[in-house]
Amino acid sequence: MLPFAGIQGSDRPGLFVQDNVALLRRYAHVEERLLRLLAGRVAGTAEWEVKHALPRHAWEDGEHAAALRRRVVTMRTPAR
Repeated sequence: MLPFAGIQGSDRPGLFVQDNVALLRRYAHVEERLLRLLAGRVAGTAEWEVKHALPRHAWEDGEHAAALRRRVVTMRTPAR
């Protein structure tokens, strides 16, 4: 079979919605935990430039984790 849009194996089915939701929830949880670890390192950092950069990265990670959570809500899953 010819590739669709340059993607080999486009005729194979992907993950089901429930599987994708489980993966996105897991990614969001891991990102939130890593965000907390990163935020905990700010106080012990001596370099001023790094101390400014870490909270920025933590904020961006928090925004990404929140976006993942919002995406999970929009998918076809049972509401909690």
